Amino acid sequence: MIQIISVRGTANLKNIKEDAEYIQSKNNKLNIYVHKGFDEDAFKIYQDILPYLKKDYAVKLTDHSPGAAIAALLMIYLYEDGFDIDRLINFSQPKFTNKQGALRYHTLPLTRIVNENDVVPLLPPATLVNALHGSYKHMGDEVILLKGVEYIYLEQHQAETKKVEGFWDNIDHESVKEHFIANYLKNINSILAKAIQVPYSSREVYLDQHAD
Repeated sequence: MIQIISVRGTANLKNIKEDAEYIQSKNNKLNIYVHKGFDEDAFKIYQDILPYLKKDYAVKLTDHSPGAAIAALLMIYLYEDGFDIDRLINFSQPKFTNKQGALRYHTLPLTRIVNENDVVPLLPPATLVNALHGSYKHMGDEVILLKGVEYIYLEQHQAETKKVEGFWDNIDHESVKEHFIANYLKNINSILAKAIQVPYSSREVYLDQHAD
């Protein structure tokens, strides 16, 4: 049997910027450094839902935007408390831990789905403050949705972390639009019709083919 958990994501760009500004803090229960805001929300939600969860049911999680980072932390709490994790499938997940945290839990079944031009998976941007305990890193495998029917599969994240200087100024209408779940569903429906996997190194060729 399966029990499913989903967390509401961020409603707008202002919320996304606010979510990205938290520094890392030590989670003594998990023994890793995590995004302070995401972890506070995850722990509150975990305490709320724990009485309703059944240990003999596997757990499946799915979420979008910062809610996806919260879901990833929920998955870790569940794992540490002995729950069977079926899979976590996240859309547009920002980073929530550093390299050591990602390595500690890299075997957990997390799949991140991202639109090529969505900036949220690159958050939080690199700053001197959030690099004190090591820069934020992604964990889990990654599916990058290109325009049309092409997609990229990676066993680990390869895009570089962006520096905070000018980060918000360079966000345009297209990158914001690509963050919306409606555009994720549109791209997924296109790919389901005729999925073509392409190498990460060739992604620019496929992006140029569908440029406006």
